[in-house]
Amino acid sequence: KKYKIQSIQSIWYGASRNFFTIYSLIYFSAIGKYKYVSLSYFMIALSLIISNLLKTFLIKKLPNRNIEILCIIATMLSLTIVLIPNCYLLGVLFSCTFISIGNNLALDSYLNDDDFNIYERRLVKSRFYSLGAVLQQFFLMIILVILSKDFYSDSRFLISSYIFSSGNFSLEHVFFITRLICVIAIWFFAFYLLIKMFTIKKLKYFDEIELFDILEISFGK
Repeated sequence: KKYKIQSIQSIWYGASRNFFTIYSLIYFSAIGKYKYVSLSYFMIALSLIISNLLKTFLIKKLPNRNIEILCIIATMLSLTIVLIPNCYLLGVLFSCTFISIGNNLALDSYLNDDDFNIYERRLVKSRFYSLGAVLQQFFLMIILVILSKDFYSDSRFLISSYIFSSGNFSLEHVFFITRLICVIAIWFFAFYLLIKMFTIKKLKYFDEIELFDILEISFGK
């Protein structure tokens, strides 16, 4: 409860982005679609360019807090696209675009936060983002180990398929289950994040109402 909302956001953005980076590498290497690894990373790079243009447009239309909420909801919707056959790369592009916008806004919040030394603000933000990336990678590895043990009676089977680039397309269904579990986990954390954001927004609204009432009583209508 002591962490600021931009810290929790940074963890989520770090985890979400890392999911696409690590999962794409393992998934396409294991099933033999090697060129799709490069295409996935191209989509991530393209999303950075698009996010800069879209962020400029959104800032002119909406308050930052509303943009942050929009980015989280849009990312959640975009994550469902990666579950549709033959739409994975499109889902990567859309998801990473909104992740980048939200992450940039979280960084802006840190850069304007006077509770931190001006020279440490980027570092603090980076630590939370990196924490999210590490947590997601650990979660993904655990899921791969569990599914390997369950489907192939060998906890190292899926990881070995990636390491040796076996090109085994029959692993597609297991990696789909892995993807589904990771998406559900990201969604679950996103719901928690949205609840926190709406709660803070509501509290700020009532604080403003209370301040207005005090001024009204003090100085008259």
